[in-house]
Amino acid sequence: HDYPKLYKYHKVHHEYKMNTTLASQHNHPVDFILSIGGPALLAILVVQPHSSTLFQFTLCTLYGNLDNHFGYAFPWSPVCWFP
Repeated sequence: HDYPKLYKYHKVHHEYKMNTTLASQHNHPVDFILSIGGPALLAILVVQPHSSTLFQFTLCTLYGNLDNHFGYAFPWSPVCWFP
């Protein structure tokens, strides 16, 4: 939402009329590469984490993404505990 020139790719993510967990995974390929896949791949190449650490990081990131798009803001959600 911060870069108007890239919003044309991100707006695909907002095609769903309801805020659902499935909508959080609906991305344009350019948006996915620039905002999700690219940074994740760069981090993997730089840090070279153990496979279990990578799996845990992937689960935490996926859970955070789904929690942010769930439509509710529960104060006890673990996603709220970390900035």
